[in-house]
Amino acid sequence: MMKPDNLDDIKRTYFGNDDLIFEQWLDRPVKALEHKTPREVLATVDGCTKIKLYLSQVKYGDYS
Repeated sequence: MMKPDNLDDIKRTYFGNDDLIFEQWLDRPVKALEHKTPREVLATVDGCTKIKLYLSQVKYGDYS
């Protein structure tokens, strides 16, 4: 499971500390994550890496 400080880092980096948007995002299935919710994916170390990569691609428009 991802440590709370890592979750805070993700929230701050990609959601600007917007708690409501971040909490909603955590529980919505994401096609790029095989239709799993980010909360499900964050339960593993590999999942944490996938989330950070996915969010980086979204933030910078890199979908390669």
